[in-house]
Amino acid sequence: MTPNGFRKHLRNAKKDDVVLFYYSGHGSQELAPKEFWHIEADRLDETLVCYDISRHVEKTI
Repeated sequence: MTPNGFRKHLRNAKKDDVVLFYYSGHGSQELAPKEFWHIEADRLDETLVCYDISRHVEKTI
């Protein structure tokens, strides 16, 4: 599911609905934008890595 597909899916939730996001996979880190360094002590953001990432980028993590 793409990020836009994920957002569209979540927008279907109605008042009092419960939304559960369960992720089991790999994560990574990337340099946080400078404006967030004050809340990211290591200056890194955590990310989710989709199972099929290698099909969409030349260099995988």
